[in-house]
Amino acid sequence: IIYCAFGTRYDLYLKEIVGFIKKLVSIAAKTPRYLIIFSFDFSLLDKSDFAIPENVKFFKQVPQLRVLESSDIFICHGGLNSLKESLLCAVPVLVLPLDRYSDQPGNAARIGYHRIGYIG
Repeated sequence: IIYCAFGTRYDLYLKEIVGFIKKLVSIAAKTPRYLIIFSFDFSLLDKSDFAIPENVKFFKQVPQLRVLESSDIFICHGGLNSLKESLLCAVPVLVLPLDRYSDQPGNAARIGYHRIGYIG
């Protein structure tokens, strides 16, 4: 299970996030053995751009700790709450900082430095 979330203010970086989602969905179509769960408002996507395969699920909100308990990797923006929850659940993380003026780049650097995840 790959869990992907971008925090609560993803509307500020919608273009970047939608581009990433399209790439990840195209990968999922070629690798059906992975289940990809997005915590993202599906209504914000232009569905005419791509088809959603069976192994990709979108939810406006999820109980993040419960989803992380079953996840193999967590892809997130690098917000401190998300990173603390991934650490609590011992889930490796791929951090994709969206806001260079917030704590996200520094949090991502710490994840990389301590080798508990990767920076995208």
